[in-house]
Amino acid sequence: MVNYGHIGDGNVHTAPVINPEDPEEVERVLKLVDDIHLLAIEMEGSTTGEHGVGVVRRPYAEKEHGLAVQYMKGIKQVFDPRGIMNPEKLF
Repeated sequence: MVNYGHIGDGNVHTAPVINPEDPEEVERVLKLVDDIHLLAIEMEGSTTGEHGVGVVRRPYAEKEHGLAVQYMKGIKQVFDPRGIMNPEKLF
């Protein structure tokens, strides 16, 4: 596991180093990554940093932000009604 981050704001990145050809290892790492994100939410931290927002961390948005996610989607809809900015992302 490689860990790096930003000392000033406590933003920590975890980057597992795995053998992608080993399905059991991939499954274990996916579980670990899920556990890390859920622990961050449980400890009132955040799953979002400056990377992967709306893609990698999409499954955690509602757990972390609740109803605010719907409001954020509504705001995006106002400014991007055709969905051309950051397509395929949560917002």
